[in-house]
Amino acid sequence: MALRKLSGDSDCKNGTCPTLWETEDNTAFLVQGYVVTDPEQLAQIDLPEGKTVSRVHVLTSPLTDYLRYELSAYPGNITAGETIGIIDRAARPVAGLPDHDFWLFDDTDVYRMHYTPDGKFIGAEHLPAEATPEYIRYQQIAETHAVPFAEYWRQHQP
Repeated sequence: MALRKLSGDSDCKNGTCPTLWETEDNTAFLVQGYVVTDPEQLAQIDLPEGKTVSRVHVLTSPLTDYLRYELSAYPGNITAGETIGIIDRAARPVAGLPDHDFWLFDDTDVYRMHYTPDGKFIGAEHLPAEATPEYIRYQQIAETHAVPFAEYWRQHQP
């Protein structure tokens, strides 16, 4: 899916982040920028009552430097109310998960993430409603098998 840059510098150089992108079919916006780790800033993200934010990060150790950097931001997200679990396929393979990343919003909207072969994010594809039950099952499998982030990080942080 092609993206159209709305503003910013796609290289995020010289303090020009964030960069805002839009999908060609106008169904999603993507924000490229720096990871926010300041707990005070993250706490300002006010979730509506009854809403939660959770993720399960499926990865394979050994961790790369970039992955350690990415994971080091998670404590701030947790402070802001996000629940984060980790599945390390090298430590404990989990059957029944897809081979790709996805976002599931309110158990109704599913977006499949797309990356280049070297791991650069290139866009999100909004999947049809018929795909939602399958992705809810993936979410349930992931949440059942995930290790809480704090437990995982104690064993793997630098």
